[in-house]
Amino acid sequence: VASLERLTTPETPAAIRYEAGGLLANIYAITRKFEASLRLLEQVMPLQEEVLDRSVRHNGLQGAGIVYNQVGEHEIGMRYAEQVLSDSPDARSSCISSNLVLESKLGLELPIAREETERSIDNCDRADEPILAGFSRAYTAVWLHRNGRTAEAISLLTTHLPRVEAAGYPILIGQFHSALAEYQMALGHHAAATRHARATVDAIATLKSALPLAVAYRTLYELALREGSTAA
Repeated sequence: VASLERLTTPETPAAIRYEAGGLLANIYAITRKFEASLRLLEQVMPLQEEVLDRSVRHNGLQGAGIVYNQVGEHEIGMRYAEQVLSDSPDARSSCISSNLVLESKLGLELPIAREETERSIDNCDRADEPILAGFSRAYTAVWLHRNGRTAEAISLLTTHLPRVEAAGYPILIGQFHSALAEYQMALGHHAAATRHARATVDAIATLKSALPLAVAYRTLYELALREGSTAA
């Protein structure tokens, strides 16, 4: 963080300042310092026109899209992602940006065609990005559940859970388990819901403000309530 902060000062060349700013804004967002993240993006995003390297430009746009989606500004997040998709991105950028569009549409509760969810997964599989493909499948599962296809959502997540756990990215592991906990409870499978909720807590208990952790604790609370376990 200290190194990146030194590279985001006005005397730094625009392209370096832009790239460092995008990285730093993401770190701020991950650590929930959203005000600092958004303030930095306001400073560096106007520099994109001075960035000649397309991959660097795309990285900055995608970083901004991630931050804005994290703070619930999904329209802005989607706009940045679509800007990348319209600029002949490489395989990895196509993967990230299609994921961002999917996440934005879910946040905005916009209609999504199944082809869009499949394209997002295909983009990430082609880029050989198992973690990002995992997020694609997690978003697809949300879409299936919202459309009354909860059993399909559970099947999708269960099938790919071993690959996600092998990738070892805690927040994604937590996202899979917390969704499985929520969806299993929705179908009345309380033992499975409890197992997945506890797996979420085991995976990401140190990430105090992570959404999957909140979902897992809510699920455990509702299960305890149904069982009449007031103390629990």
